[in-house]
Amino acid sequence: MRFSIFALAATLITTVLAQQVYPTSPVASTVWSTGQTVTLKWKINSPTSVGKLSIELLTGDNPQQQHVVADLGTAPSGATSYKATIPSDLPGAWYTIRIGDSYTAFFVIKAGGVGPTGPPPTTAPPTTAPAPPSVSTVTRTTTTKALPTTTTVLPTSSSNPMNAAVGQFKAFGGVGSVMVAAVAVAVGVAL
Repeated sequence: MRFSIFALAATLITTVLAQQVYPTSPVASTVWSTGQTVTLKWKINSPTSVGKLSIELLTGDNPQQQHVVADLGTAPSGATSYKATIPSDLPGAWYTIRIGDSYTAFFVIKAGGVGPTGPPPTTAPPTTAPAPPSVSTVTRTTTTKALPTTTTVLPTSSSNPMNAAVGQFKAFGGVGSVMVAAVAVAVGVAL
């Protein structure tokens, strides 16, 4: 059971760390042209764990049929933007960019002023990174009330280790009961 929980936790952590990049540009309304130098932008969910990022341009009618049409380069570790030039020999179509393991929305690249003739792909790219968490401040007010304490005096006997423990800890009041229980477990294990 413990192994199963550990395996599940390790899988979830690996999945989260694999998608540390959240693309912010290009977006679905972006229109670029072949030969144009563009700036790709993204946010990093955890800057200390993101290394170099491979950047690729993909096309395809749906996520299962996407294929790489151009390697746009590699962003250095910790970068949040990258300048790339769109290849001149591409046809006008819908494209997406893979930054590391994350994908941008589908967007248009025009060739010679001509864009795609059909609608955008109807499904999302294969994976997208979660949006970085927003920062918010929460103020919490806590009221505490002191609880009454009681002291129970029990007879002591040096022949019984339990009673000796009670005698040593009775001065601690309510906490003494917890301490006595802990000593009782320890003495019981030792005997």
